[in-house]
Formats: sequence, structure tokens, C-alpha cells
Amino acid sequence: MSKKKNPTINVQHKIRRPRPPKHIAIQVKLEASGESRQLAYLEYENELRKLNTIVEGLGDLVISSAPKVPSERVSEEEKGLRTRSTTTLEGEATIQLLPAADFGALICGLVEAGLTFENPSVEYEIAGDVPTEVYEELAANARAKAEATARGAGCSLGSVVEITFPKAEAFSSNSKLRWLWDRPRTPWYRPVDLWWPSTHFMRNREPELPSLDTAVYDLLDAEIMSYTDEISISVVYELDVA
Repeated sequence: MSKKKNPTINVQHKIRRPRPPKHIAIQVKLEASGESRQLAYLEYENELRKLNTIVEGLGDLVISSAPKVPSERVSEEEKGLRTRSTTTLEGEATIQLLPAADFGALICGLVEAGLTFENPSVEYEIAGDVPTEVYEELAANARAKAEATARGAGCSLGSVVEITFPKAEAFSSNSKLRWLWDRPRTPWYRPVDLWWPSTHFMRNREPELPSLDTAVYDLLDAEIMSYTDEISISVVYELDVA
């Protein structure tokens, strides 16, 4: 006579982990004009010095910031019997930062210096191996669920029959850059810090914002993509029926 098989229970548990950014990039526009080519380049060098001062303040957390060679444009305007010539230089520099960089200091510094910039972009790490401690947490939570269910059913948890780890799923979402923090010790035109991607993505916080340059408000309304990886476990246990 064959032994009667014990009933089993299948439990699942999931963990969502925000994917860390690899680096943050922001494109800065550079423009200068002069009544001669030489004067235009002198003014352009002044714009570059402003940018370099800001970048140097961020230290080793800057990956790159080299500006591109500017384009030249010459325009002429008639003033009575004379023709006035103006040379305009237009260029750009893409600043790449490590996630730990003070992004708020960069933005406020650009606004203070009168430099224009595009909305930031974020490059994320490719989903890689899941840390061992994540699997431990998944298994522990799955077992806790199974034990609670077994107690409620009037039996005890037996041995593990099967464990499977389904393929991790990636979720993306758009989030606005609205994590500002008051900084009373800074001048009136720099009263905030911008805190880079963290749990603030999920809080839908609407802080009271001080009076700032409109460029900062435009940045706050910009949307960037964020990613979350969902890792799950499925465990089948035997149930020992008394």
C-alpha cells in the first residue's frame, strides 16, 4: 500500500529594487557675440570660464565636460551710411556626473552664471546579477508566508519540494524632478538642493518652493525615466498534517 502524499503549498514573494543610475548628463548651451571675431572669442572664453568654475566645484564626481568647437555666424546691420558686423559663436558642452555628485549645486550654479541648459538625461546600469542577500530576503519572506498559512490551517510546514526564480521583470516610469530641499544658509537665489534619484521618485511630494529663476521651475517640471527591477521567488512546501 503506497504512502499517502502530504498536501503542498505554493508561496510567492516579490521584491522591487530601484535600478541605480550609471551617470547623469546635462547639456549646457554656450553663446557669445562681438563686433569682431576676436571680441566674440574673448566673450566665449569668458562663458567657458564660468562653466569650468562650476564644474571644478563638483570635484572628481564629474566624468566629462569637454565643450565642442563652436560654430560661427556673421551678421550685418546697416546703420545709416555704415554697416555694423557682429560675430556670434554658438557651442555646447555635455556635463556627465556620477550619481553621488551634487546635482543641485550644478543647476543652481548654471542659473546663477546665466548659462542655459537642456533637461537632464539619465543612463542606467544594465540589469545584472542579483545580490545574494536579495535571494535570502526573498526566501525568508516566502517561508514566513508559508508558516503563517500552515498555522492558520492547523498544520505545520514540512520540507521544501521545489524552488524557482522567475526571470526578473523591469518596470519603467516617468518622474518629475521635484525633490527640492530648503537651504537657508545659501543666498536668496540658491535656496535649494536637488536630490538625485532615490525613494523620492515614489513619494509624489509637492514641496513649497521658494522664489527661484524660471529655469529651475522649468527643470522641476521636466520628466525623466526611472527603472525598477522586480525579482521574485516561488517555493513549494510540504504540509505536515497532524
